[in-house]
Order: sequence, then structure tokens, then C-alpha cells
Amino acid sequence: MTASNPDKGRSRHIRYNAKTHDVCYKSLDFVINTFFMKLFRTSNIDIVKTYQSQFTFDLPSIVIEKRVKKFNKSLTKSTPS
Repeated sequence: MTASNPDKGRSRHIRYNAKTHDVCYKSLDFVINTFFMKLFRTSNIDIVKTYQSQFTFDLPSIVIEKRVKKFNKSLTKSTPS
């Protein structure tokens, strides 16, 4: 009889959640990109991305990624050694 690894299911769950969040963030990006397409009356994503960069507009996936990194960094600073 072999001992089961209790963390095996947990790591699978964490990977699933990460994939789910990526899909969620990409769908938020899609909504924003579609809004910009309608706003500027174009179907060219390159034009939309140019406008977004000119207005220094970050997509939700970028903003969330920056905030998560900042949060994780603050956690590592506040953790006692």
C-alpha cells in the first residue's frame, strides 16, 4: 500500500484556478478591445492597440498582473525571516 500525496490534488486545483483566471482576464481584455473598436469605428486590432498605447491604457490582464506582483512583493517584505 502506498501513501497518497495530500498536496497532489491541491496543486492540480491551483493550476486549474490559474488557467481559469487567465481565461477570465482574456475575456475582460476582449470586452475592452471590442469597446475600443466600436469607439473608434474600426475592426483592425492593430489600430486599437496603437490607440491604447497612445492613451497609456493598460488592459485588465496587465493591470491585474501588476497588482498581483505588487501584492506578493508586499507579502514577502512583511513576512518575518
